[in-house]
Amino acid sequence: MAEEEEKESPVKSTAVVKYSAVYSPITYSRLQCNTDLKQPPSNWYSSYGESFGLQHVIAHSSSGFSSFQMAHMFPDCVGEVDVVSDAENIKKLLKIPYSSSPVSMVVHRVENTLLLDEFDLHSHLLNQSESDWEWMRKLFVEHFRQNMSRENMIVRKNATPNQQSLVSKFLHYSLPSEEEMKQQNTKDKETKQTKPLLAAKEWPCLPEPPAEKENPDPSSTRHKFARNVIWTFEDIQMLLGTDLPIFGGGTHPCLSLRLRDMNKPINVLTGIDYWLDNLMCNVPEVAMCYHLEGIVQKYELVKTEDLPDMENSKFSPKLIRDVAQNILSFLKSNATKAGHTYWLFKGKNEEVVKLYDLTSLCSEELVSTSRNPFTIPVAMLLYRVARNMKYSRVCYTSPGTIRMLLKNCLSLLSKQDYPQLVTSCHYMLADLYIPVTMDPARPNLDEKFQPEEDDLVEDKALCRPPPLTETLSERCKAALHHVSEGLQCLQYFPLNKEEEGADESKDSKRSAEPGPKFANPSDPIPMPFRVKKPPDNTDTAPADSAKSLLCKKEEEAMPTWAQVPAATDSKAWKSHLQMLLYKKACLVYAALAESSYDGGRYGDALKYIEAVLDCRTHTGLPYSGALASYLLGRAGDCCFKAVQDWTHVDIHNSALEHKINNLSSSESNGPSMYAKECGLIPKQLTSIKETMLSSLECYECALELASSDASRRNLWPRLGNIYNELGSMFMNEAGLACQKEPLELTQQEIRDLFVKAREFLGKGISAFHLVRDDANLALLHSNMGRLMRLLAHTNLTNEEAEERKHYNQALHHYTTALAVLASRKRNPLIWDTVTWELSTALYNLAVLSQEFAHYSSNRKMVNREDMEREVVDLLQKALKYCDIETASTRQVVYQYRAAIIHHRLASLYHNSCRQLDSSDTKRKLALFHYEKSVRLLTKLENTSDLLRVQLERIALAEFTGERANSTQNKIKALQSALSIANECEVTLKLIVVEKKEEREAKSSCSDPPTSSKSAPTPPLNSSVNSKSVYSNSSVTNESRDRSSIALDPASSNESSESNPSESKSHHTDSNPEASDSNANPPESDTNNRESLVSLLEQRLQAILKQLTKLCWKNTSSPRLATLGEGYRGAYSKLLKKRVGGDLETHLCQVLADLKKL
Repeated sequence: MAEEEEKESPVKSTAVVKYSAVYSPITYSRLQCNTDLKQPPSNWYSSYGESFGLQHVIAHSSSGFSSFQMAHMFPDCVGEVDVVSDAENIKKLLKIPYSSSPVSMVVHRVENTLLLDEFDLHSHLLNQSESDWEWMRKLFVEHFRQNMSRENMIVRKNATPNQQSLVSKFLHYSLPSEEEMKQQNTKDKETKQTKPLLAAKEWPCLPEPPAEKENPDPSSTRHKFARNVIWTFEDIQMLLGTDLPIFGGGTHPCLSLRLRDMNKPINVLTGIDYWLDNLMCNVPEVAMCYHLEGIVQKYELVKTEDLPDMENSKFSPKLIRDVAQNILSFLKSNATKAGHTYWLFKGKNEEVVKLYDLTSLCSEELVSTSRNPFTIPVAMLLYRVARNMKYSRVCYTSPGTIRMLLKNCLSLLSKQDYPQLVTSCHYMLADLYIPVTMDPARPNLDEKFQPEEDDLVEDKALCRPPPLTETLSERCKAALHHVSEGLQCLQYFPLNKEEEGADESKDSKRSAEPGPKFANPSDPIPMPFRVKKPPDNTDTAPADSAKSLLCKKEEEAMPTWAQVPAATDSKAWKSHLQMLLYKKACLVYAALAESSYDGGRYGDALKYIEAVLDCRTHTGLPYSGALASYLLGRAGDCCFKAVQDWTHVDIHNSALEHKINNLSSSESNGPSMYAKECGLIPKQLTSIKETMLSSLECYECALELASSDASRRNLWPRLGNIYNELGSMFMNEAGLACQKEPLELTQQEIRDLFVKAREFLGKGISAFHLVRDDANLALLHSNMGRLMRLLAHTNLTNEEAEERKHYNQALHHYTTALAVLASRKRNPLIWDTVTWELSTALYNLAVLSQEFAHYSSNRKMVNREDMEREVVDLLQKALKYCDIETASTRQVVYQYRAAIIHHRLASLYHNSCRQLDSSDTKRKLALFHYEKSVRLLTKLENTSDLLRVQLERIALAEFTGERANSTQNKIKALQSALSIANECEVTLKLIVVEKKEEREAKSSCSDPPTSSKSAPTPPLNSSVNSKSVYSNSSVTNESRDRSSIALDPASSNESSESNPSESKSHHTDSNPEASDSNANPPESDTNNRESLVSLLEQRLQAILKQLTKLCWKNTSSPRLATLGEGYRGAYSKLLKKRVGGDLETHLCQVLADLKKL
């Protein structure tokens, strides 16, 4: 039953050749019967057999500590496979249930991989002539010699020299002749692999471990296996070295050859040997050649799976599988400390396998007086494995594992004895925290691979290394620590011959330094485990200017040399590693600068930018204008943003005062090649103006150093932005200076401020024009228009012609801004802002042109009608830019502006009709614009302005009645005036409500009265509100204070809060609707409203009185007589004194009665 079960569930075994040093499989020659194997073949004395790996057949000499050799050859396998060893050692372990022979091996752990090597006690310890193993010898004498017999501790070889010689001759007979080999297909030769290292150009230029330090026993010869294979036995993966010759040919393409004596039946151990050899090399069958006294008798082919069932050599594959799994679990559970040496021992005829931690057993005195021969080789292997993992895809999935390997390596190496490797370890640790491929502007440091629960190792004794999940600031701090430690190691690099004599004192000091560090027996170093399956792909960060200047692409992660310097060239390695460390410091400081900038810590950012330039000097690399340009651009951004965050300027200055740790070594001190650039970075933020000028200087220098069109395109918008801010600042400063009385600045100083404002705004326009940034270009033109209006208002030259000239320039810039935008769809917000400014400028110019002749486009113009046409043209243009239909935040102010413009046009035509031209055309135009104004003001519920417009309409109707030739026409005109007065009833009712609310507000609180029903009057200049036509002076002749004209003084309080390189240049007004806020209409107060109501009462009395007289005169018409009586009654009621009532209520009652007529 047991045999059937084994056949039903065979063991799982696969083998993949990792590296082959020989031709395989070899086409073998089948020997004739009676061939005498005692006679050597012709090729036995030559080296021909070495091409097929037969040099180790005569005597399988010990391979020494071959696991270290294989681990150095295949560092990518360390951590992936469970075991690295010679195949013979694995066979010894798996034959333990069937063998009584002693087993002696040393075990070392590197990450998740066990290194197993045969440990011959006789050759290494019991031989008193050996001096290199003093540490181990004392340890064995102290702990094991008394408890173990000499016989049990010596491992003896089984095969006799005669047997080995006969096997060697047999194999050489089986080789094909040299002529046959030449005719054989050369595919094997073409596919022959070389040493499995990455191409030189793919490796970072970091020091190699010294070859003489890789092997614990340097005196032993380097064993070169015929092939290295990855053998997967059930769920165990092993990297093995094997010398099994593999043959083939004909119908049997792959088999192994064995020579058997017909007088000696095969035993169990030999059968297991054959079976395991074939499994490890994936050989499906074995050809056994039987001989008698060296004379060939016959051949027998046996399949590999049939070997366990051969007569006299039956064994259980399942038992061997269980032994393998149990031994691996035992070793992994107990051999857990990196840097420790374990001894796996089983004495002769003993059944128990024991594992000793030799490092923990040794005393401190023993460690201080002798050296563990395995410490340095293990450290070298840790270094190589970590370096291989660091620059492979595993780096993205297991950074914590790499960090643990490097730290374990540092714990075993002395920086005095191995400065190159220690410095390299510190560099790689710094690169783990801040990868060389990281983009400082967009760091993405999250670990990309999260292991599944099924992938984790089940051994609870192992611990997963902590992931690199610190914040960017913590990572940068750790990276800088390792950079600093690496720079400190540079002093221990050995001096060249010419320098040795000049520094003897330093050499003597070094000789007194302590020796290499050993693992502390009481301080275990936990080795991590990691997932064996790396992810198929990794994300890459998008490239931009910062990344291209401060980091490398992934496929070229490290700078490489065309020829790696020799390991003995200490000066070259010292210079190169110093360059790498300072480049890493540059990247770390750049990341800190970007992080500080994004976090609003602008003082820190400026400090780190200067540190980047300082470290760049010490790399020894040539001057980089592109890097300086990028960093100065960011420094300009910091200054610009610090101005916007001026309330926290003390925090920024405090950060600037705090000095960072200087990484510069004494050997690297010298003049900085970036002294000019560092001088531009402010050391203190003294004032807003100085900080903005510093920002400008950084931007301008960055632009000069920019080496690509893309960099320049990135800098021009930021320059345009700072130009706009500076221009607006000087414009506001000049405007405020002009308003102060007496003037604090001289006229020349104010004029200089205007010149600077104009210069900076002009440069801003040029900057945005270069990059075709239409939105910002339009805003800069709008701000330039504001400046021109302010210049016209102040008129420092006292030349009247200059005022109109500045207004024309303002209109030019506004229209240019609209032309740049082309349509409102492209940017509604900016379009509305510019159209409002243009409408305001046109309106103000129209008012000034109407009231002051020198504002006219033609100062020699004397014809009043021509001046009137010019004013009308300006008002019509201003009206054109009032978008009263589109629903927006400005719709109300647009409607009010349009209503006032219609009112002014109506008043203009009304005045012209009264004084110049009494033609019906002007009267109709006046009526048209009055009606437009009334409709808009009614919608806005603006009682004061609405009442004023209605009064002017009544005046126009009265004027028409006065000019009428017949009584009938006069009555008709006065009735029209009365009809207009009736329309005022609604307005009067609104006034009644407003007054009631005002009284209630006064009784409840002392706050200024507000109206809930009447819409707030949008701010406009006082020129809108022309005096009533009933005043003694006309509209065109009314006197006005020029200072009341709205100029929309610019305000620079609002600035961009986004990245200056991406932000839009902001308009200088914080609230565009608030322009003209300095000229609110004085008639909007309560007294003015009451005077308007009183004036309405007077005009109503005059109209009713005239109508009464005209109707009574015409006695021929009964209807007119009736109307006359009604008018007389209304007039009488209007004249009656009010008792305890408002005038508005009284007028409403009178108007209600008139509607009944």
